[in-house]
Amino acid sequence: MILKKCLLLFFLGANALQDLRKREILLLPTVLYGFCTLWLVLLTMGEPGELLLSLLPGVLLLLLSVATAGAVGLGDVWITLILGLQLGLLGTMELLSLTGVLLLIVAVLPCNRGKGKELPLVPFLFLALLLQPLF
Repeated sequence: MILKKCLLLFFLGANALQDLRKREILLLPTVLYGFCTLWLVLLTMGEPGELLLSLLPGVLLLLLSVATAGAVGLGDVWITLILGLQLGLLGTMELLSLTGVLLLIVAVLPCNRGKGKELPLVPFLFLALLLQPLF
């Protein structure tokens, strides 16, 4: 369990840095990590319904991405799908809720006011994962 959390922190941390710098994720490592996670989940998961439910937040984010013409990036969708596989539905929803609170706090700061200010999602997911044990 600790190894799984450390790997997830490393994965999100690397993508958070990339997202802050270039507004993109590390595609090849993300796809490889996603396939490894899927493989492990398929080996250990009990019911197929659990797998489908765990993907629900990522699928909803994909629909939001399509509805907003890409305002939510597909990299965010990929990472949310992977989080769903690794944390399950409830764990992912908890993490996304804390991420939303962090984004809201930063969005209302005076330095972030103005039209067109975009906030990258992955760094906030990383921060939320670090802070999650405190809540």
